[in-house]
Amino acid sequence: VFLGFTIIFSVAALSRFVSWYFLSKMFEPKRVKNRDSYFSFLDFIKNIRRSNFGTFTVFVSAMNFSVNLSGPFFSVYMLRELGFNYMTYTIVIITATVVTLLSVDRWGAHADIAGNLRVIKLTSRFIPFVPVLWLFSKSVYYLILIQVFAGFFWAGFNLCASNFIFDAVSPEKRTRCISYFNVINSAAVSSGALIGGYLVKALPGISGSKILTIFLISGLMRLLVGILFLPRRREVRRVDKIKSIDMFYSMLGIRPIF
Repeated sequence: VFLGFTIIFSVAALSRFVSWYFLSKMFEPKRVKNRDSYFSFLDFIKNIRRSNFGTFTVFVSAMNFSVNLSGPFFSVYMLRELGFNYMTYTIVIITATVVTLLSVDRWGAHADIAGNLRVIKLTSRFIPFVPVLWLFSKSVYYLILIQVFAGFFWAGFNLCASNFIFDAVSPEKRTRCISYFNVINSAAVSSGALIGGYLVKALPGISGSKILTIFLISGLMRLLVGILFLPRRREVRRVDKIKSIDMFYSMLGIRPIF
């Protein structure tokens, strides 16, 4: 086992050096300062409720806070409580990644037509179910199906959450807005993990597992975030008016909107 981890970590380290090499070959365009586009982080916080991008930042950060309440514990649950070996664990984990890679292009095509916000609203209705579904079975095949479900909807959410930033912010303010977005979002991610680590010890268990309790809480909080924040968001570019149910059918290939 020690040899296996040594090989894995060594390959990962080598890959990062390769990445650094190609990064050093990239050209950085000269930055032109525009004082009219400057605003401090404090200014951003003060106006966060009056800005479409500001409220979007709060929504994504609150969603990621809810996600990371349970995020660190899926590995613990599979390896410690379900007793999966490393191969089974790896298969379950990479299933979501593979599905994401296979579906992200299709989500992008639909976002071009219906708008990034429409995709975010659709996927946010299904994401709360991801951790809750883990409560109903310990079967490997069942968990793989959940990962297919998760990878499919997270692909759309993550793609369009990133793309929405480029739609909502003017180019001269984009770098600064992305920086402030990352500060708030990262604080939410770390806070969610820390609070989840406390709650997993303090709360009663479901079917003998306190981790399942955290999964349930995470799912309910994701649902609450979607209900509270999503209705206030508005699309910032002109797109076709397409119902969420029609886009859902189109993504599944049942009733194409193209």
